[in-house]
Amino acid sequence: MNVGEVSARSDNRGAAVITSVIRLSNDVVMVFNAEGEQIPLYQGQYREVRRSILEDAQPDTVFTHWFSQAMEPLIVSRWDW
Repeated sequence: MNVGEVSARSDNRGAAVITSVIRLSNDVVMVFNAEGEQIPLYQGQYREVRRSILEDAQPDTVFTHWFSQAMEPLIVSRWDW
């Protein structure tokens, strides 16, 4: 995929579709599309990206917290995220 190119799965505005979101213990947020690629537009500090993620996330987007040294993140509701 070239720089600036959008994933094959995109919304009607051309933005990559958010399929999973991980919030880390230091409030850094990582966001991925269906191909497992990061979406830089939505990544950063929780307080700075929270609103845009919640507005643009699909109903089936998986929200997670990875606050500990667990092997896998904890799946949470979008409201608890």
